[in-house]
Amino acid sequence: MISADAVTLQWTTVNEVNNYAFYVQRSADAKTFTTLPGSFQAGHETTIEHHDYSYTDATAAGKRYYYRLQQIDRDGTTTYSEAKKAEGTTDVKEQEPGEFALQQNYPNPFNPSTKIQFSIVNRQLTIVKVFDVLGREVATLVNEVKEPGTYTVQFNASSLASGVYFYRLSAGPYVECRKMIVMK
Repeated sequence: MISADAVTLQWTTVNEVNNYAFYVQRSADAKTFTTLPGSFQAGHETTIEHHDYSYTDATAAGKRYYYRLQQIDRDGTTTYSEAKKAEGTTDVKEQEPGEFALQQNYPNPFNPSTKIQFSIVNRQLTIVKVFDVLGREVATLVNEVKEPGTYTVQFNASSLASGVYFYRLSAGPYVECRKMIVMK
């Protein structure tokens, strides 16, 4: 998320195995990364629960940086996420998405609820529906005109049986579908 004076990074783990911590690293050229002061985020060791994390870089206004996560296991093993580009703005308008996107729901598998995130670039009728494996509609999560932006909807499957389901985003000519699993 980009605001007038900062870049906020958010990430979610579906589960964690021996996770000691995360650090946020930044680079101007996507080659040489440095760890940002105060970016330490304690991990949750080993868990099957999802956890949300965030870090705000208040020094990014008006600049372009690349960010990545450094994840450290309890045994000292270090892994890095893919670098993501963010360009700080100098006004208060949030950056609008550059392309349509339907993200994988999280957590997945889930019981009883999950979050679905999508982005649209034009003002238009936006529909998000859930279907069972036979193609029968089981829920309509969104059916309205939306402004350009990124949205998150919550889906509660407490009335559904365990199994595979599909969710579909339709926004103008853009249509995308993804699979999710209800596990009770």
